Amino acid sequence: MNKLASTRRQWIQGAASAGIASILLSILPSFALDPGKAYAKDEPWKEIFDGKTLDGWTKRGSDATYRVEGDAIVGTTVQGSTNTFLCTDETYGDFILELEFKVHPKMNSGVQIRSQSLADYRDFTVHGYQVEIDPSKRAWSGGIYDEGRRGWLYDLDEKPEAQKAFNPDFPFGRVILRSAGID
Repeated sequence: MNKLASTRRQWIQGAASAGIASILLSILPSFALDPGKAYAKDEPWKEIFDGKTLDGWTKRGSDATYRVEGDAIVGTTVQGSTNTFLCTDETYGDFILELEFKVHPKMNSGVQIRSQSLADYRDFTVHGYQVEIDPSKRAWSGGIYDEGRRGWLYDLDEKPEAQKAFNPDFPFGRVILRSAGID
């Protein structure tokens, strides 16, 4: 049984602590890249997480911590701190990203894509598109938020079918993101 399956079972049995929210990402070997290129199904994927270390990743923002547990990245928030991000050190062009996640039911999270952290923009504030992971009653998982800039670009307020896609009573999900021709 892999780490994510084991963690799912522990979560269901009530092993999660209410005081500390964690996010578990199991990054699968499925990231296609190369700016401006169309991808064939038989092209190789690039693993952006080696399953063992956080080599190639940089923490930005506030005080959350990130560690590798089994074959997953686990992020733990610090109560009262602002947003913290775990960012790849490499910049990607067109891509397909597949990942699985677990989120605490009282935690808001997301996956940043096309995001940056620049010296000349609010002193390295992470900004860009975020695919929302929202276990709250609002249920906007899958919505697009422009972190550090404009706010909501695509919420799910009037999309009840989409709001039902994420079950907060079973806080695990799979995200498949495809980005082509977007800067």
